[in-house]
Amino acid sequence: MRTIRPSSKHSVFVAHCDEDHHEAEQYKSLLVVSGFSVVSHADSRSEIENAHFFIFLVSDKSLASDRIQRELGLACARQRETGGYQPIVIQVFTREGDWRKLRTVPSFPVRDFETGERTGLLSLNPSFDELTHPQARNALIAFMRPTLTVARGDIRDVKSFNETEVFKLYADLFPPNERDDPEDIVHWVLDTDLGTVRSFNLPARGKISYQLDSRYFILSVANKAVGLGFLTYDYDAKLAYVNYVGVQRCWREGELAKALFQDIVDVLADLFPEYEALILEVERFDIDAVDATIKQLKTEPACFSSEQQEEIRKFLRIRFYHKLGFFFFVDAATGRPLVCRSPCVDPSDDPGIWKDEEADYWIMHFDRQPTAPRRAEAAANWRRAIQSMYVEILLKSVAERRVIARQAEIAEKYWEYGNRIVDGTIASTQGKRIELRQFPDQTWYDRWRGLKIDLPI
Repeated sequence: MRTIRPSSKHSVFVAHCDEDHHEAEQYKSLLVVSGFSVVSHADSRSEIENAHFFIFLVSDKSLASDRIQRELGLACARQRETGGYQPIVIQVFTREGDWRKLRTVPSFPVRDFETGERTGLLSLNPSFDELTHPQARNALIAFMRPTLTVARGDIRDVKSFNETEVFKLYADLFPPNERDDPEDIVHWVLDTDLGTVRSFNLPARGKISYQLDSRYFILSVANKAVGLGFLTYDYDAKLAYVNYVGVQRCWREGELAKALFQDIVDVLADLFPEYEALILEVERFDIDAVDATIKQLKTEPACFSSEQQEEIRKFLRIRFYHKLGFFFFVDAATGRPLVCRSPCVDPSDDPGIWKDEEADYWIMHFDRQPTAPRRAEAAANWRRAIQSMYVEILLKSVAERRVIARQAEIAEKYWEYGNRIVDGTIASTQGKRIELRQFPDQTWYDRWRGLKIDLPI
């Protein structure tokens, strides 16, 4: 497990009664020294709604305080709005309390912030009661820090994998058509893509071998998954394919996604010392449509259709990867990214409909040791990326599954079909001057930011 350090501080609202001021100040000082931003009571509604953490001190006075109960109610309401991601509600027990004499832990009343109407009772957990647990303050800070765990390193079984609830986050971040089945992911990571050489036989091709290692990265805060990454390393190409990387929207402040990515890169360097680059697919966007949308929104901000929003999201996702250090393979003559045709990734038993499941992507590349690549290197890296993604990772694994299922004929047809698609992509770019560049340039993002529209990606 690794601790992730974002570039800016996550905010903490500390709710307490005046009578608990002394202990509250101790906790505030501890939080500040530990790298958190502590907010005051100047505007409790705004500060609670925007805080990453809501800490409330449990005491005889706060248990009876209408104000604290309302603030807790607002924090719980905000948490429901964000799917449980923000703020993280944490209970801290003061030293004084009548319940200690009775040896019982009470429930905390929760009230509606506006009306004061009682809405429920919050069960209390004395995990951060320093009279019971002497190291509670250190445990509190450790609990609040973002941490990175890695499947088959920190997580070694299905039960531990599922207990992270990372697949709930996965469903929140990606639409159904872009998600793999969680059972397949766990199977790849824990059972099949283990870094060993795997082989299978095709009737007309003979023995086919490949060597992959898939790793799942989980970013957690307070034992809650808020970020993830799924990468597959191809030993033959010395490339790591990024299936996806993402951070829950509420936790993107402080460039936490960038910090997550950098730690993933560091872990990859430890796991695979010979790896040379990362590669990934991104959805193409219509640059003319994006240009027209940005112009339109300057004068008609209310006219923003769902189709326009989807194109802008594709554009903004690409900006995210550019900020991480990825570049496109582009045709130097046009300045536009090269188009790659992906074979059907989940073939049915009817080869006649495989074509309907094909898709076009742009390919991005992150060099482990960035240099100014010569034309020949960029072209060679383009071919190597296509072969790795679509032959080594996709075609071989799908064909092997078919062979295992005693469907050798379908496996053979899929192998021929997929290689034909890959060869066609490579042939379509022969003779082109290929370079690694950003696309589009920074001015496009400056124009978008000028609109001041909040569009989650």
